[in-house]
Amino acid sequence: MTLIEGLFQIGNMEIFSTKNWRQVFFALLIILTHAGITHAQSAQWHGPNRDGTYPDTSLQSQWPEDGPAKRFVTKDIGKGYSSAVATKDFIYVTGIKDTIEYLTALDHSGKTV
Repeated sequence: MTLIEGLFQIGNMEIFSTKNWRQVFFALLIILTHAGITHAQSAQWHGPNRDGTYPDTSLQSQWPEDGPAKRFVTKDIGKGYSSAVATKDFIYVTGIKDTIEYLTALDHSGKTV
């Protein structure tokens, strides 16, 4: 048995034989997908616990009478009825232009990414 053959064999079982290559592929896919999910960002519907509670402690307790200052105004994102989703790096918003739906990513200064 060569070194290469030994890498693809455990005992008498070949890891990448034609019989079980699909099982190995799906096992690796599940493992890698799980690893990606556990390190995903915490931006979720209604906050990290999906209960409408946001643990951020840097919110103002008193707001100006005219409301907070606008950070930016953006155009050409289309018409839509969904809420924007903000993460640490980007703001995502959906919109419809000429019957085509788009997902637009903006940085925090309002520039399309």
